[in-house]
Amino acid sequence: MPLGLALLLIVLLIIGILALILSYRRRKEKKWQIPLIIVLIVALLALIIYAVLAFIFIDAANDHPPAEPSVSASVSSGESLPETTARPTETKLPETHMTQSPTASSSVNVLTPAMEEDPALHPDVLSLRDLRYQARPSFASQNDVTKYILYKLLNNDFDFSFYMTEDLYFDEELEKDIVFAGCETAMSYYLFSAYEIIDMYVEYDELNNKYLATVKLEYKEPEYDQEARAAAIAYVREHPVPTGGFTDFECEKAYAKGIHDFIARRITFAPIGYDPESMMYLEHYDAYQEAYNALAAPDYTAVCAGYARGFALIAQYAGINAAYVYGNEDDLSSHAWNMIYPCDGSEPVLIDMTWDDTYSDDVPGQEYVYDYYFYLPLDEDYEHFPEAYFADFLQFINEQISPASFGARHVFMH
Repeated sequence: MPLGLALLLIVLLIIGILALILSYRRRKEKKWQIPLIIVLIVALLALIIYAVLAFIFIDAANDHPPAEPSVSASVSSGESLPETTARPTETKLPETHMTQSPTASSSVNVLTPAMEEDPALHPDVLSLRDLRYQARPSFASQNDVTKYILYKLLNNDFDFSFYMTEDLYFDEELEKDIVFAGCETAMSYYLFSAYEIIDMYVEYDELNNKYLATVKLEYKEPEYDQEARAAAIAYVREHPVPTGGFTDFECEKAYAKGIHDFIARRITFAPIGYDPESMMYLEHYDAYQEAYNALAAPDYTAVCAGYARGFALIAQYAGINAAYVYGNEDDLSSHAWNMIYPCDGSEPVLIDMTWDDTYSDDVPGQEYVYDYYFYLPLDEDYEHFPEAYFADFLQFINEQISPASFGARHVFMH
């Protein structure tokens, strides 16, 4: 029986009893009008109460429909998970200090419609986003530090900490700040470098006999980076990737050539790039070094870093293993270009979009684009010298990808 109806019956029963008592007492005095009026008023109030209760219960039922079973769980990055937790099916990289997901497959990782529409989500061509670490892992090598920082950035987590062994922290052969170098090298696959360092320090943890590194970054203009992602997504929508991703070298190369020519025709090399001293005190976007400058900015110009980041961003959304490389550094200047690790597992190749564009007729909307530095085999190149920690990390991270996983990369599908 509905609750409202039960309440009404109880109220009417009480009214009836009261009416009988009043009628009996008043019958002797023949003053029956007053009890009748009281009974009618109470009955009217009961009907009003019933109507209000019925409205409340019906409205509550509409606001809280029956719950459907949940099929997903949200877990904050960096926390350890129980072994029974199911995660998206992805190819994982071997790692000694973390727990692997129990559901691994070499199937193509296709972005869901919600992810397609989210320009805040960075492409994850190496399938690192869903690796699982302890809440505060410990590392003994520079490359493992860089990989962890990249994993954090891919998860939009810019405030984190980790341990380093004493041997790593006092390794004189590194000759650089381990944490800063890790952040810089992570840009080989994260691509956005316009961040401010809010906290970046290392302190000794006597309880654990290790060094605790703390990192907190803040991106200066995240909306610019989102515009770059949106532009890259739009390109891949307009130039669909083969179903299941790339498995053929020539097909992948042809798609990469399309990206190469698209960017070269869209932008020109920024004149400021010929005067490195004038760039020293400029911010990243003002110095034309970001993917935004190559793909979305209204002034259609960039320097080498912008070219390389813009190319890699589109390529990664397409499922091409394209990395950003930094090198050729001297006291005043440096350079940036791209490496591609082909889908068939063959030797990596070099792409220098900046030099290809400047060696051709570098004007907006140009037809011809120079291509000597497109898919250039490394053994034929004598002009590009990557920073040692970039070269080490790229070799390290790509050696961990098994041949079976080539072509099983995050692919943007529409």
